[in-house]
Amino acid sequence: MPIAKKSCDLNKIVNDVLDFTEPLALDKNQKIYLTVDMPCIFQGNPSLLFRAVFNLLDNAIKYTPENSVIERIIDCFGGGDCR
Repeated sequence: MPIAKKSCDLNKIVNDVLDFTEPLALDKNQKIYLTVDMPCIFQGNPSLLFRAVFNLLDNAIKYTPENSVIERIIDCFGGGDCR
């Protein structure tokens, strides 16, 4: 089945995901930092992209120890770090 695509702003999607996941991180006393190097606009399905980014950040929160920092970098070329 074809996937409906439209112009998506990855920065907005990641910020929306942060709104949902920040309480989970706070429960583990984790800090999430987001660095946006440049705008990242592309064609895709916003709902599917939201789910993919949510899964990534949710896993980072689950598998990063308490009292840690999770850093995400948006640069259109990939990247990110959990420490």
